[in-house]
Amino acid sequence: PTRSPEAVRGELGVDENHALIVTVARLHVQKNLPNMLEALAKVDEAFLVVVGEGPLEDDLKRMAESLGISARVAFMGFVDDPADFIAAADVFCLSSVWEAIALAAQEAVMLGVPVVSTDVGGMSELITDGESGRLVPAGDVDALRAALQELISQPELGRKYAQKARDDYRKNFSREAVLGRLRTAYSTYANS
Repeated sequence: PTRSPEAVRGELGVDENHALIVTVARLHVQKNLPNMLEALAKVDEAFLVVVGEGPLEDDLKRMAESLGISARVAFMGFVDDPADFIAAADVFCLSSVWEAIALAAQEAVMLGVPVVSTDVGGMSELITDGESGRLVPAGDVDALRAALQELISQPELGRKYAQKARDDYRKNFSREAVLGRLRTAYSTYANS
């Protein structure tokens, strides 16, 4: 990150009384951002930053307006390096209906930001629900809201999850770990 979390929050107008939720996502059906907006509408004292662009931007802005939360949502458009926003977040959130392992979620883990995500694709390889973050069923607005509210109201729990996620990531996805798994797979294949 090139700017401090305080500077980013200041630019966004988010004071210390509001939690900052950040998502980095293409504004597309796959990312199910309407669910995130609906969840935000039921979470007190939170501000959402949406980094990304896509065909649903106007629809999402209208939805935020109709939910009465447009003052608590900032659509940033395409940002070349979203690390500043992720590092400033209290919670990184994904509401996708399908996903591999989102690069932005991996970046959040490495930056020490707790992750709330739908339990899709490979996200369970990155996050263990209730141990290193929160995973909720895709499409379940109430579960997404509850997970966000939990981490916003218990920052120490978020810090614990973030530390565990970072430790697990370093153990499971380090260069050495990945090369070791490749060597094992190769030797198993070569000897079969």
